[in-house]
Amino acid sequence: MSSLGSELLAAFRLQPFWLGLRDRWFWLCCACGICGLFFDYRPGISPFFFFAAPLLEEVTWRVLCQAELEKLLPGKFLLFSRANVITSCLFALTHVIFAPHVVSLLTFFPSLCIGFLWTRFRSALLCTLLHIYYNAILLW
Repeated sequence: MSSLGSELLAAFRLQPFWLGLRDRWFWLCCACGICGLFFDYRPGISPFFFFAAPLLEEVTWRVLCQAELEKLLPGKFLLFSRANVITSCLFALTHVIFAPHVVSLLTFFPSLCIGFLWTRFRSALLCTLLHIYYNAILLW
């Protein structure tokens, strides 16, 4: 199996997911999501928005982009890997392109939290769960 295929399979293992659910950093990242209640942003709500989009985005941005950048640019900036900061910038920029609102640019901060969990647990499931939670908070 190719290296990319192996990485994709590893990103969906259940053990890191369960470890992440028990970790205080996951719950701290969830608490940070409460900030989304201060923004009123209601695009068309669909099941795709809540489930498929976060899954596809986490596979794209964490499993593919951030993981590759971590190999190319090791090192940290405060709590976050350099790759996480760059990936979060790119993530926020793509949101601004497709939905030109200030809230779209602010996706940088939740992306940092999700990227932090990716670096720590390597679980696409955990990252997707947090992403779904952040989207739900934003649309509360």
